[in-house]
Amino acid sequence: MIFTHAISRLPWAREETAELLVERRLDHESGEAQAFYRSLQDAHEPVRVGIEATGPIHWFEHLLAELGHELWIGDSAKIRASEVRKQKTDERDARLILNLLLAKRFPKDLGSHAS
Repeated sequence: MIFTHAISRLPWAREETAELLVERRLDHESGEAQAFYRSLQDAHEPVRVGIEATGPIHWFEHLLAELGHELWIGDSAKIRASEVRKQKTDERDARLILNLLLAKRFPKDLGSHAS
């Protein structure tokens, strides 16, 4: 997932099959992102969210912890180094993070406080 102060760019897949299920943009200010993650709690399936280390995300960390979802914060430089890019876009970056999670190669930022 690519996370900015106003939006999240989110590709979503099942870990077992790596099948892309959803790809969407979530607005933070309207409450759309919070509603989306709360709806996942009803599915009774574990959720792992991977993001690049970024600015003020404390509200997001607290929300995911409250809902019992797992947040991995990745080392931005290592994420970028894992793929040669022709052009940087939020959509391409979000898919790269998803692919790293599914391949179990996500470079967790060891300085992060998330689980």
